[in-house]
Amino acid sequence: MKKKREKGSAVNKIKVILVLLVLVIAAGLFIFNHARRLISPPPAFEEEHVISSRLKQTIDKVDHVIYESVYSLGIKKEAISFSKVVPRHETNLDWDFTELSVIIDNPDFINRLETIITKKIVMLGHDVILKTEKSSGDLAVLSITVFNLPTHRLKLHLRTANTTKKIAKLPRVAFIIDDIGYDSAIADAFMGLKIPVCLSVLPDTPYSKEIAQNIVKRKKEMLLHLPMEPKGYPGINPGQDALMLNMDRETIQKIVREDIKKLPGLKGVNHHMGSLFSEDYIRMKYVLDEIKKHDLYYIDSRTTNLTVAFKVAKALGIPAAEKSLFIDNDLNEKTLVYQMERLLGIARNRGEAIGIGHPHLKTLNILKKYTEQLMKEFEVVPVSELVR
Repeated sequence: MKKKREKGSAVNKIKVILVLLVLVIAAGLFIFNHARRLISPPPAFEEEHVISSRLKQTIDKVDHVIYESVYSLGIKKEAISFSKVVPRHETNLDWDFTELSVIIDNPDFINRLETIITKKIVMLGHDVILKTEKSSGDLAVLSITVFNLPTHRLKLHLRTANTTKKIAKLPRVAFIIDDIGYDSAIADAFMGLKIPVCLSVLPDTPYSKEIAQNIVKRKKEMLLHLPMEPKGYPGINPGQDALMLNMDRETIQKIVREDIKKLPGLKGVNHHMGSLFSEDYIRMKYVLDEIKKHDLYYIDSRTTNLTVAFKVAKALGIPAAEKSLFIDNDLNEKTLVYQMERLLGIARNRGEAIGIGHPHLKTLNILKKYTEQLMKEFEVVPVSELVR
């Protein structure tokens, strides 16, 4: 009898130990998964721009020279406007060509600012060349190249009745966060911002369905982030079921149709990668013919300056717009600020702008940092309000 009790007690102890072990493992898995979700790693299939670190760093230094020179004379950032931020590609390098203007009230400052910028550019070394296209009392036009690549064109001009635009309403800005689907916590954080942010969801990612349901539940705007073939494939991989140039019309439209069905509640589409595919008029027409059937708008992500996506969409009568710039291709804090200032400068100049970011904590933080200014000086809208 005593042996039976001892045996039963041993069995109970084993059961308790097993239960505790299961609980410990479950708790460990929960903590690991929760911590992993809170960390925002770069999306697995994010297209990297092929840009040498030296070129990027030198362009950043030129940006710094321009901003610091302007601010050194007490000129406000509102005086800076960006007319162009255009992606350029040459010899396996991608970079942005920036054309900007500085409106100056004091005529003496034009020559002074030109002199300050010229001296500081010279200090960057022989890899950076500044040429003066025009210099007069009320206008100076400067062009800058880095490693013989055109990177900046800067106009310094006196404020006149013609240069001062009277804007009847606040400039409008829209934000899209691409590559959503790998991290539900960071997606929730972007949805929790005080300004509207549209989320572009990659199909067939670990949390795409969960996040999509949450977007609809919280009445936010959702896009399909449609994977397309990039330049450099297969070295650069756009991910599962990406649209490729070697596909026929039926295959392309089937993939688009199925991806749309996977994310109920979509309002629009933009492309993921696609620096090669979006240059092909015929295949973009296949894509957009299918998108039109679902009454969705299209945002041209402009991952190449030779994109035809916007042109094709407009030809088919699809509501469309183009990205103004990527705000976070470089996560350096100073560069993030420069990119945000570029975006706001474009909005001031054109009346509206679209910025695309990615699910990084630094991107979330820069949007938080600018929220007060955005709410005061701009109208932040869902991207659907900027398509036409």
